[in-house]
Amino acid sequence: MSDIATAPLSKEFIEIDGKKMAFHETGEGRPVVFLHGNPTSSYLWRNIIPLVSGNARCIAPDLIGMGDS
Repeated sequence: MSDIATAPLSKEFIEIDGKKMAFHETGEGRPVVFLHGNPTSSYLWRNIIPLVSGNARCIAPDLIGMGDS
């Protein structure tokens, strides 16, 4: 059995300059922002966020035009 996450991250949405931006947020404490490169999405961090979320507030946006944004 693999430990690799295959389910998409839960997403919230915010409007910025008239554009819809998706982001995943979990955990508590000092914030850690997970930024993806081009042309990926917050899904890139699906296996890392669970390891960090016990110690920090994890925020992973989908940059405008990518992922669910």
